[in-house]
Amino acid sequence: MFLPESSEFLCPVCQEGTLVFRDYCNRIIRFENGSHEWLRIPRHRCDNPKCRCIHRMLPDILVPYKHYQEETVSGVLDGIVSPDDEDSENFPSEKTMIRWHHWFMANRMNIEGQMKSIGYRLLGFKEELLKSGVSLLTHLRSSIPDAWLRTILRYIYNSGNVLQPFY
Repeated sequence: MFLPESSEFLCPVCQEGTLVFRDYCNRIIRFENGSHEWLRIPRHRCDNPKCRCIHRMLPDILVPYKHYQEETVSGVLDGIVSPDDEDSENFPSEKTMIRWHHWFMANRMNIEGQMKSIGYRLLGFKEELLKSGVSLLTHLRSSIPDAWLRTILRYIYNSGNVLQPFY
């Protein structure tokens, strides 16, 4: 999903400025079979003089701070893609898959908290959600198995929050 150059969106960091098209940057995307391609990613800058943050408008198939496509990363986290698979025995490497699992475990509680906060602040969920033991992460993983990671990352990053980067 690329945003048109003329689109106006509120800055997720300061919530005051408007994002204005700035330029493009190149970003590599790697696939499970070892191939790769380059994408042109539009960058926007916040027009608020106190902020001036630059934002890359990543398509849904990319994960922030990662070169592999979202489908591969979520497949590894779900146990669908493993080092034993013939089509993924070399790409991504077993060490990379282990790092992704460690990243996910390190961010699990952060994801839970941020998703509850976003649900309450932005989506209008009730205050009971914040106090409940309901796992939004588990619910999303079971209800949208093909797009749970993409959905979580978009909500978190588009609301101005971040996760610890992939290692």
